[in-house]
Amino acid sequence: HQTLPDADVTCLDDSPDMMGQARENARRLGLGYVRLQQGDVGALPFAVVSFDAVLSMNGFRAFPDKGTAYRETVRVLKPGGAFCGCYYVQGGWRRTDWCIRHVYQPMKFFNPSYESRDSLQARLNARYDSAETDHVKGIVWFRCRKADQA
Repeated sequence: HQTLPDADVTCLDDSPDMMGQARENARRLGLGYVRLQQGDVGALPFAVVSFDAVLSMNGFRAFPDKGTAYRETVRVLKPGGAFCGCYYVQGGWRRTDWCIRHVYQPMKFFNPSYESRDSLQARLNARYDSAETDHVKGIVWFRCRKADQA
């Protein structure tokens, strides 16, 4: 917050447990400028064009309706806004695919269907003015920019 003193940060998660942990961490670190809100990415509780940036760190792995989550992300971004993040993609690394299918999916930590690197790139290209991706094995990270005008 020292770098961006006027920053307004909103964190959203569907899990009450994660929100409880986040609230405790924010309190302990004195992050009063961070707004924590429980909610569903498939029905974001924010107005159209509310945010300059949206960050998703491995969140899409858990969303049952990924298409709606992508649409909601675009909806809340301001023109010229950035969508950045990372997550697992299927087919990038056999060991990761095995662990996802046999360990994390049965525990409900991951929710199919999964993107491949190519399907993710196509999906982002269809929604954003620019979309850059890169990867290491089964993890892709991306940086997208919403068009300045509709």
